[in-house]
Amino acid sequence: LNLSDKEISNFQDIQRFSYLISIPLQFKYELAHQFFKKFGDSKKKISDEETKSLYLDVVMKFDNWSNVLKPLHNLDSKDSINIEKLKKEVANYIHTQKNQNEIVIESSMINEWFELSSKNSNLQYKNVSSTVLFQKDQNKIILNKMYTGNLKLFIRYFKYIDGIYDQKDFKDYVQKSFPRDLYEIKEGFGFNANQHQEFIDNRLLVPGSKLTEEKGKVLSFNDLSFIYNNKTRMLDVIDKNNKNIQVDYIDSLVDYMLPTTMRMCITNLSPRFDADYLNVWEINKEDDRLIIDVMPRLKIDEILVGRKKWLLNNNYIFPEFKSYDEEYIETVKIFKLHNLPLEFFAKSYIEDMGDIDYLNMSKTFMKPLYINLNSPLYFKEFKNYINKSELLIIEECFPKLEDTKYNTEFQIEVLTHG
Repeated sequence: LNLSDKEISNFQDIQRFSYLISIPLQFKYELAHQFFKKFGDSKKKISDEETKSLYLDVVMKFDNWSNVLKPLHNLDSKDSINIEKLKKEVANYIHTQKNQNEIVIESSMINEWFELSSKNSNLQYKNVSSTVLFQKDQNKIILNKMYTGNLKLFIRYFKYIDGIYDQKDFKDYVQKSFPRDLYEIKEGFGFNANQHQEFIDNRLLVPGSKLTEEKGKVLSFNDLSFIYNNKTRMLDVIDKNNKNIQVDYIDSLVDYMLPTTMRMCITNLSPRFDADYLNVWEINKEDDRLIIDVMPRLKIDEILVGRKKWLLNNNYIFPEFKSYDEEYIETVKIFKLHNLPLEFFAKSYIEDMGDIDYLNMSKTFMKPLYINLNSPLYFKEFKNYINKSELLIIEECFPKLEDTKYNTEFQIEVLTHG
């Protein structure tokens, strides 16, 4: 895999764009603001009930974790409100461009937004790490997702690579990527993706930790405190000697599955991007058309970050026929009539993630389903799937399989020093 300097630069553009509208960043600003209002310049133990209660109160202000551009109206922090203004500008720009064949967010636009945000909020943007999952179509890059970095999605593979921890390149990368004052939470919580040879010496003990022989320093969660930083307008995590420390959890377990106490003290903030979380659909539920809205391809400079999507009204997909064969044939005709692809990924439209019954949902409920209406077998699967919701999102398959038997997805880690 060979990537040009321009392609790497574009990945870093996506990092910066994602960071600017990041919900975790907005949350950190709001939490710090509310902490300062309540405790002023005093330090406060993270384990105190007052601190936990404040943290959870601020969490409840954010109901947009899967809808990044959704407006929030109950924020008090100046920096959080600045992010709201930028989110609105981004949403408005996308809306005005939706009638084009593709929407392009140029690097120059991101530079302008970044300079403005840096001026208004004193952004602390350095040693930013993200994992990038992408495909290639000839000379074009198609981003699938950008996840958190710092080796979190790579750590599970290292046990298959003999001697990687002793390689100079690996040690150099760790030195560049991880701060020297980093304390690692090493618990696995029954999740084996956290199994790895230790390369961070310092350890943070969380409630329930079992102390083993450690090479470096050991701190207890109960000794950590928050203190407001007037320069960054963020909270610093400090030890009992008032020394700033960094805390991270090096594995691919998703954040919301971590205990609240762990999420409170983790200091790492990795830019993430998922086009599905840019919900800019314009919905009129009284609309009596099959196609309610269309989202064209989205590019950040030269990288495709969002495939073309259609929002469909399920009530107008399947014609009423007694024969299964007739129903299949007519459905294909309807798709062709509306210039819809016959090969696509289908996904239920969920307006409010709070309405999901997580306990009873199937394991694949939120996963897109591959459908190819050139085959009657897929039609049956499609018809069964479509009953899950009133609205349906279909997304083009791109790149398409032609001369190969399988698609290839690349995984790299992008580190920006700021």
